[in-house]
Amino acid sequence: MPTQAVTSPAVAPVSPGPSAALVRSVYRLEQEHDDLKARRRCLAAFLEIVDQNVKVDLRDSLPGLQLEGRHAVARFFALWRQTWESYQAVIHHLVEVAPERIVAAGRVRAIGHAGRAEASFAHLWILRRNKVLSISAYPTVERAELAAQQAGEL
Repeated sequence: MPTQAVTSPAVAPVSPGPSAALVRSVYRLEQEHDDLKARRRCLAAFLEIVDQNVKVDLRDSLPGLQLEGRHAVARFFALWRQTWESYQAVIHHLVEVAPERIVAAGRVRAIGHAGRAEASFAHLWILRRNKVLSISAYPTVERAELAAQQAGEL
């Protein structure tokens, strides 16, 4: 399914650039592979684009989940892959709010040993020179876009 850029009236997106394409590719990366070796290669590819001091704050979608540093992110995703046998992230909203500030939103569906899960997500990705500096979860697309705008004002 093609990704569709839909924005709220308060946000005037910049032209989709390499940063938005990079974020889109990360969501697609894992779900295209079923075997364990391919999934490990996907994790390695993701970690190549993550800054050494990356900050991940997913408390709005996974209570208590805050990570700092590439090694913490690697441990989290290794555990994630043990928990979920398969998952798919479907992006309904992908906007580069400003250069290197991307909001991605959609739904994730996962199947694991304990059952199934489905949830919406709205993530703000901040990049610098094609490296992921931070990923943050927000309760709504509008809140993520506002945070993206504010991040540019700092």
